[in-house]
Formats: sequence, C-alpha cells, structure tokens
Amino acid sequence: MAGKIGTIGTSPSMAGAIPFLINSNSISGNGDAGIFVRLQNDSQVGVQITQNSVVNQINGPSPLAAGEGIHFRTEDTSFLWDADIENNFIGIGSNGSAGPNISNGIEFETFGNSRLATHCSTPDSRWSRSSIT
Repeated sequence: MAGKIGTIGTSPSMAGAIPFLINSNSISGNGDAGIFVRLQNDSQVGVQITQNSVVNQINGPSPLAAGEGIHFRTEDTSFLWDADIENNFIGIGSNGSAGPNISNGIEFETFGNSRLATHCSTPDSRWSRSSIT
C-alpha cells in the first residue's frame, strides 16, 4: 500500500488553512520515531495523521526521540494549531498481531514559548503535554 503525505497549507489565521496530511502508510522499524513532527522558531502548522500502521519503532541515533510511534515536539515560539490522530494502528498491527514500539505510542513535548491548540480531539482533552502508551 502506497502512503500519502500531504502538503502544508497556510497559517491558521488565514482563510483556507490546510493541515499537513499523513495518511495510509505502513511504518515499521524506523529509528527514533515512526512519525516525528518537529516545529521550530515561529513555525505554525496543523497535522492530520489518519489510517496508518505504526509498529516496531526502535531507538535511533537522535537524542530527540527514542522509539515512539508518533512524536510531536514544539520549540521556540512555534504553534501546533491542529493535531488530529485518527484511525491508526499504533503498537499493534491491523491484523491484531503485536508490534510494540520501544517507547511511548504517542508523545507530545513542548519547549520555550511554543503553543499547542487549546482543544484536542481525544476522549480526554484535558491534557496538553502527555505520553500515551
């Protein structure tokens, strides 16, 4: 199955803002993280991660990630205005077989004056920095 990676649209303050799309990929055995989203300086982006299989990630050479399935890192004055993570297999394959990632399933890290959107579409939207295993 060929994966699809979209393009980054305009900033969220402009009409027609389009998030970066990561859709329908099978990701296995990457070093550091299966999907790594890093915002630096004053960057602004939204990300939609849908219908991916992210299994068997390992710790690679980067000190910024350690084998997470999906890792978000915001730095400086960046703004992550959308983070939709829907209908993914993280740590278990679509066939039901185990494929654990060596670290967390999903991890968010924030540094400096970076910001995350104030609403997260999760069953428990009270967290802003969290690790989900």
